[in-house]
Amino acid sequence: MKRLAWIVLTLITACGSGADMLNHKGVCDDFPAYATSQYILPYDVGQSYEVTQKSCGGFSHTGSYRYSYDFGMEIGEAVHASRSGTVTEIKEDVKDGAYPDNHIYIQHSDGTLATYLHLTENGALVDKGEQVTQGQKIGLSGDTGRSTGPHLHFSVYENEDQTTSIPISFSNTSAQILGLEAGTSYVAGDFTPDEFE
Repeated sequence: MKRLAWIVLTLITACGSGADMLNHKGVCDDFPAYATSQYILPYDVGQSYEVTQKSCGGFSHTGSYRYSYDFGMEIGEAVHASRSGTVTEIKEDVKDGAYPDNHIYIQHSDGTLATYLHLTENGALVDKGEQVTQGQKIGLSGDTGRSTGPHLHFSVYENEDQTTSIPISFSNTSAQILGLEAGTSYVAGDFTPDEFE
């Protein structure tokens, strides 16, 4: 009985509340192979940022935000498109420290939707309807919305309704088995994973 209680407590700690676990398959799993991922880190080649909250982080990455990443970026740092697509929504009129968040949404060819949140005021560098390419500079990070400090919140959803985030890995950095790890800084490279190792 003690062992069962320990397992349940471990699972709750890893992925938020028990209710959250019941609504999702597995325990923070199903991450695609990083070497063949369609996604790159959402910042410029050569830059390195710490993951301040990983997928299934427990603090706020539960429910629809389950498979999200927070990158410790200061206000005004460059945000780049993780994957090519079409800009479907922009908000940039909120001052840093205020609510709600400024953001950019980009829909990909397979219908998935990337969301880049907490951008700074006037921090969108693209227009609604614009086609963007992978790696293109699209915005500036900030501290808007429900934020505990400046950072970029990045998620990818199954579709535009944003109810189900999906696990993603990144092809232009070091190996990931269960996504990026909190407390680790990742360098965005212009190499293939084989060249990195």
